[in-house]
Formats: sequence, C-alpha cells, structure tokens
Amino acid sequence: MRLLLSVLFAWGLTVSELPAADWVTIQPDASFKGWTRVPIKPTEELVSPSQWRVASDDNLICDGSRQRGHEFLRYDRELANFVYHVEWRFTKIEGETKYNSAVFVRTTADGNTAWYQAQISGPSNAGYFFYVDTSGKRTSLKSEMPSNPVKEPGEWNTYEIRAEDPKVTLLVNGVETSHFYCDRLKGYAGLEAEYYRIEFRNIRLKELP
Repeated sequence: MRLLLSVLFAWGLTVSELPAADWVTIQPDASFKGWTRVPIKPTEELVSPSQWRVASDDNLICDGSRQRGHEFLRYDRELANFVYHVEWRFTKIEGETKYNSAVFVRTTADGNTAWYQAQISGPSNAGYFFYVDTSGKRTSLKSEMPSNPVKEPGEWNTYEIRAEDPKVTLLVNGVETSHFYCDRLKGYAGLEAEYYRIEFRNIRLKELP
C-alpha cells in the first residue's frame, strides 16, 4: 500500500483515485454523532445554538461570526496514518480579502495543547500548513509553497491531507503545496470555525496501515 501511495504522488495523482471501498464517509449528519465542538480557548464557553448545521443538500455549514466564536469541530476518533479528504468553499463577501478557517490533523483533543492545520482562507493566504508543535513553537510554511492553486471565495476547493508516520502532506485541488514532519504520530482531525461562513462537503477518511 505504501509503495502504491508513493507512486501515485510521484505521478501527481490524488489518493482519492484509489479503490472507493477503502474510503469511509465521515461527513456529520444532523445529530453530529461522532463529532464534538471544542472552544479554541479553553476558558471560553460555546455559543448556543451551534454555528454548525447540516443543510438540506447534506453540506456542512458553519455560520461563522465574531459573536459565534472560535471553535474546533473535532472528529472523535484518534487517528495515526490516514488520508483525509475535505471539500470547502467560503460564502463570498464583496470587498472581503481575508476569510479564515482550517482543516486540523493530529491535533490534541482540546485543540489547544498542540495543533496542526492546513490553512483555509482567501487565495493569497491558504494552501499551506501552519502549526504549534508539542514544544509550543509556531511554524508557518506559507513561504515554502511551490504554487497556489486555491480558488476564489464562492468556488469549491479540495484538500487531501496524507499523514503517514511523521510526514504530513497537503494536496490542494490535486496539487501538492505543503508538507512537514510531525512530532505527534497520533491525534484528532477536524474543522475550524473562525468568524466566516464556510461550507464543507464530501468529508471522507482512508486509514492507512
């Protein structure tokens, strides 16, 4: 399996082209069973009602705003080696240039002690890893991006994150844009609410040996 994955990445193919039977859909349903809301700052309280909801087309929507708070929506199984597939798009706001969200991997359960995220934002500030490791050191890999295939707000983007032993790699719309060597070999995956309305769909997981 590892040899096959290495060949796929060398050829520039996405892991989602592997047999579909290996993928598990983990997209939340309306009950959010198997997912937990976690405040990014442990001292803050979660706002009610939740800013996360499932739409009639089954897309996961985060109605983000400053008033609704900063959250980690955590998938509640700790994972080691895997491929994590997420499709996302922001609701476009005229004149807005920032936007903000992320896809988390190998993060601590509280979302604060150590976290590793694939940055989601407008095209000028997305598609790379940004993290705080177990020593507390902050690292941004934005300057190391070889290209930036992130699409404009309002358009769908696909992130595939492959974590295998210490190496964690991000593909954006089929193009590798960032990788790093993680000091945590297990952790939690999830999504970030950070003040902007964003949709997610086709959230899938493929665990690796």
